[in-house]
Amino acid sequence: MLPDNVVPLLAKAFAKLLGRPTLGGMAYVRCLPPDIVRTLAQDSRFKITGWQIAAVVELEQTDHRLITADRAVEWREDKQDATLLLVDSAVAGAGMDGIYGAALQINRRGLFDTAPDLARNHLPRNYKLFVKKALTKAWRAGRQRALVPWSVFIYLCRAAQDKAEISKDCQKWLMANRYQRQTQ
Repeated sequence: MLPDNVVPLLAKAFAKLLGRPTLGGMAYVRCLPPDIVRTLAQDSRFKITGWQIAAVVELEQTDHRLITADRAVEWREDKQDATLLLVDSAVAGAGMDGIYGAALQINRRGLFDTAPDLARNHLPRNYKLFVKKALTKAWRAGRQRALVPWSVFIYLCRAAQDKAEISKDCQKWLMANRYQRQTQ
């Protein structure tokens, strides 16, 4: 289950990356896990002023902001509202190729440079150093296996929301990395 602050923080991160909406403007992101794509599309808190948002999935449910690749192509051709597409790349299909070539891509690096910074800004002042050290320790313990950016973001969101989660998550990472080194 996602911490409560994930959706609003991701909305802020996307707003920052997208900038001002323009008529007919389109952007997409395809680096999010499929369950997160659907969660964001269906969560009413995930909104960005001036942007219509939909997830590109296999079956359309417009009341839940879920559309097919064909509908996404129609929206691009209509050039109406500025649109952010949350793409489930496992099921979106080849129909998205034209959008990938013509629309702004919000890539993993941009998103996961921006979103964690926003989450860090919500940490209590006296926890920022502790969280930084915990992440550094987890990265060092992992050595060959880098921390997944999504996991780091979720950790920071949990830390900002619930200080007790800070040490629990860090212990899980350390144990997972120790186990991996022992089995190699």
